[in-house]
Amino acid sequence: MRLLSIELSGFRGFAQKREFNLDADAIVVIGANGHGKTSLFDGILWALSGRIPRLQGDDSTMVSMYSETGQARVRLRFEDQNTENKYAVTRSFDGKEKRITLETPRGSYQGPSAEGALIDLVWPDAALASDSGDALASVLTRSIYLQQDLIRQFIDAASPQQRFAAVSELVGAGRVTELQDS
Repeated sequence: MRLLSIELSGFRGFAQKREFNLDADAIVVIGANGHGKTSLFDGILWALSGRIPRLQGDDSTMVSMYSETGQARVRLRFEDQNTENKYAVTRSFDGKEKRITLETPRGSYQGPSAEGALIDLVWPDAALASDSGDALASVLTRSIYLQQDLIRQFIDAASPQQRFAAVSELVGAGRVTELQDS
């Protein structure tokens, strides 16, 4: 899957509508604190999985307090690189009701059917979990995001062992280290 673009409006740090072109081999995101870097990545995660685990299910934090519409909305466009089919997922939340739409070459889906079709596209094995959205969010968070707290642990580490543990967790080998320790 290749991300093509993301449009955010009323979502976390993006009160007004903003669109970002993500169709590149590499993307570098830089900016001062409070300018939306984390909100951008949260938008990708929320669009694909419907949740942001570090917010512990507090959906009220999705809607920017300065939202022009009173709702959070994220539209993520992506392409299956094997088939070159293009897709778009749109999630919104107005403080009460969540909505999802998935646009595919075969048609448009909404609600639970959109969730199921999106899981099939992004990571079919998530459907085997008791909560496929949680499973997908966990995998995306652990494998794609550079987790800021782990970067901070690495920077603040007092010993080579602590730095190794932080890097192991970043690259997904943290559980192996725990097993070795036990």
